[in-house]
Order: sequence, then C-alpha cells, then structure tokens
Amino acid sequence: MEKSKGKAKLQFSAGGVVMDNDKVLILERKDRGDFVIPKGHIEQDEKPEEAALREVQEETGYQNLEIIKPLGRSDYFYKEEGKTIHKFVYNYLFRLKDEEKIEHKTAEYKNFIPHWLTIDQAIEKASYKDIKKLLEKIQNPKLK
Repeated sequence: MEKSKGKAKLQFSAGGVVMDNDKVLILERKDRGDFVIPKGHIEQDEKPEEAALREVQEETGYQNLEIIKPLGRSDYFYKEEGKTIHKFVYNYLFRLKDEEKIEHKTAEYKNFIPHWLTIDQAIEKASYKDIKKLLEKIQNPKLK
C-alpha cells in the first residue's frame, strides 16, 4: 500500500522473523548480495498480519507458519528513482510448524537463498540496522 504525504511517498509493508527451534531464517538476495528477512507490500484492504503471512509464504515457500506475536512497527526513509520514500514495516515473529515447502516460480522467490542461523549469526549477517534491532529484540525480549 502506498500513499503520498508532503514530499515523501508513504509505503506500507509487512513481514517478519521465522523461527524453527533455536534457528532464524535470513534470506540472501542474489541480485543485491544483502541479507534480509521476508517482507513485502501490504495490498489494498489487507491487514498487516495477513500481508506478513502471505509475504513470508511467497518469499520462503514455507506454508505452515504460525504468528507467535507482533514485533512492532519500524520505519525508515530511502530514495527510489529520485523520490523520497518513507517506509513503514509491520513485523511479526513466526514459528515454522513443519518443513512443507512450495517451490514458487516467481522471480522474487528465485532471488532468495535461505539461511537458517542462530540469532547471533543472523544479527551478524543482517545487512540493515532495523533488522539487527528486530533480531536483538527477539534475543533479549526486555529491549524495546
């Protein structure tokens, strides 16, 4: 979902951290070489938690996921084609219920290499501060 506010264009996304026992899923983007968590745009009339689940399923292929809890909303600014974007991201903690996976044929799915890492390794690998902070919040729930 996108809106305009003043000079910045607003974007709304949702996604999250997938856990399987003591491991978290980090995605390496082949085209950029960065390490991220699954997330994507919220569609019109879609709730953030619905978008988060859909995006995680689309980008990872894992279908049997459970939202454990919301992890809050982060926001940041970036430039795209000369325009300032103010992006809001709703984050959730997911638990992988089983290994059932669907191989999607989308370019987006094929662009990701999944890595199951400990939280410490994931914090080290994560390419962006907002993802590192999110992982630190999971590691130490007392952090806000």
